[in-house]
Amino acid sequence: MKFPNIGPAFLVTAAFIGPGTVITASIAGANYGFALLWALLFSAIATIILQEMTARLGIVTQQGLGENIRQACQTPLLLNVAVVLVLSAVVVGNS
Repeated sequence: MKFPNIGPAFLVTAAFIGPGTVITASIAGANYGFALLWALLFSAIATIILQEMTARLGIVTQQGLGENIRQACQTPLLLNVAVVLVLSAVVVGNS
């Protein structure tokens, strides 16, 4: 194989950008035209900032984001709050 260190990025991309995403984006574009361009700009900037912050954290600590969250949340209450926040972000994001 030509790219042995590529990782699971292609699987995550294929799972995230599926037929439902393409259809939803096409319908939104057909219905609203350029009225939602601000949302695209906002989400692109937010994604760049969050990915950059996560990359810096990973480089400095040599751990992934989940490992850092688990290490920062030592008390059970804080850990439960972090789990609820992550799960609600996934649910809202997939809605």
